[in-house]
Amino acid sequence: MDIELKHGFKYHHESEEVEAKFITISAFTMKQMSMVAPVKEIVMKSMAKLVEGVTLSAADVEEAEASKLKAKAEDDSKSVDSNGLMSIVAMNCGEGDLGKLFVYMGKLLTSGVAYIDGSDTKLSGTYINDLNPADFENLCGEYIGNFII
Repeated sequence: MDIELKHGFKYHHESEEVEAKFITISAFTMKQMSMVAPVKEIVMKSMAKLVEGVTLSAADVEEAEASKLKAKAEDDSKSVDSNGLMSIVAMNCGEGDLGKLFVYMGKLLTSGVAYIDGSDTKLSGTYINDLNPADFENLCGEYIGNFII
């Protein structure tokens, strides 16, 4: 899955300095599970806080699941609304958890699940530090929405 960058950064590819246009992300494996678990915990606690006190009937749940399956069948390439997801997490996570989430996501994204411009150039610690903060937050939201929850 390719995530377009709004603000590119320079990186070295085949002995040339080029401008990054997108980051290709892929699903994690058991190798990264220790990095995924704390991210999922923070996100799920945020989601639970969001719906605290809301009661859904079985029919509501079935309707939501059917709607989700229908949308997925219509266009499997659509990704989640990463900005919406990150806003929900930011508004509902515990004190200090958003900073922890970004640290965990930085480690996860540099562990071999993200590559620059679909090349063999891994998103390393050096390159992730060159990402624009808005691009990093969008990348986190896309990864969480598509591979973690």
